[in-house]
Amino acid sequence: MVAVVNGRSFAQILGDHQKWLAQEPGGRRCELQGFTLSEASLQRVNLEQAILIGTTLLDADLSFARLSGARLTSLDLRRATLSSADLSGGEISDTQFTFAWLECAKFLDSRLSACGFRKANLHDARFQDAQLARCRFSAATMVAASFHHARLTECDFSDADISDAQFYKTRISVARFYQMNGSAVNFGASQLHACDFTKADLPRSKFARARLTSCSLDRAILTDCDFRETDLTGTNLNGAVLRQARFGQAKMFAVDLRNADLTGALELSGIQLAQARTDESTILPNGTRGPYRRHSRAERPSYA
Repeated sequence: MVAVVNGRSFAQILGDHQKWLAQEPGGRRCELQGFTLSEASLQRVNLEQAILIGTTLLDADLSFARLSGARLTSLDLRRATLSSADLSGGEISDTQFTFAWLECAKFLDSRLSACGFRKANLHDARFQDAQLARCRFSAATMVAASFHHARLTECDFSDADISDAQFYKTRISVARFYQMNGSAVNFGASQLHACDFTKADLPRSKFARARLTSCSLDRAILTDCDFRETDLTGTNLNGAVLRQARFGQAKMFAVDLRNADLTGALELSGIQLAQARTDESTILPNGTRGPYRRHSRAERPSYA
């Protein structure tokens, strides 16, 4: 561990930073570049509004750390513990959180770009109102994570577990959810553009009042999902499993339902199915094979 920077120990740097935060005489903002603190014990450390560049914190313990408003650039936080850490309002770029423990961590109102969270534990992490660009969450555990009102661009959630996660009123563009798992995920009232949900497993998830443009849910598992009042115009649902899904007042123009399984789907009208693309490989709500024909009553589940 590098213990001294410009003649000051890390303890002195922290002390001067606390004075700076309190606007006391002798205070000095913490600015570290190229510092190494691997395996350091920094529980509850106060680094609010600090500037850390190229700092190595491999396996460090930063649980309950206060990092709100901090600027973190090119940090190595692989395998670090940041449980309940507060990074709200931060500017975080090109930082690696691979295998990090971030349970209950806060990223409220933060701006994150090109950060890696591969196989990180983000259970109950909070990203409300955050802006994320080109961040990678592949194979991460994100159960009950919150992204309310966030903006996500070119992020990758492939193979992640986002069960019970909240994406309510989130704007998501050009994101990958390939083969991810996530029962009871809430995408309600969100705007999703050019997102890839190919082979995603999303049973009991909510898309009510969402808008999907140029999205692909090819071969996705969408059993018992809620698509009421959802704009699905042009969405690719080829091969999707939509058993018992709800479609009340959904916009279905040019939706690709070839090879899709709609067995028991609810609240579909003949007009909606006539506007969608079905063929002989489509299983209609009443269990018969398509294509859908008007006045066939195939839009009604067999038990209705």
